[in-house]
Amino acid sequence: MNKNELSELLDDYCYTKQEAADILGISMQRLGTLIQNGKLTPVPHPGTKLFLKTDVHARLEDQEELRKRYYHRP
Repeated sequence: MNKNELSELLDDYCYTKQEAADILGISMQRLGTLIQNGKLTPVPHPGTKLFLKTDVHARLEDQEELRKRYYHRP
């Protein structure tokens, strides 16, 4: 697999830290807390943290459900 193919593969299946935070609508600090608490696990990759797209979207669904359950706006 060459460098371009690997890059395309990562783009197809992974988000960067910033992309994950943006999709989840949270700060980078909150993303760090999710990682520390085991709520979101990065893919081991030298130099940066990557997140599987499926994991980020599953967390987004959980987060939306939790917000519906516990965050009530008048």
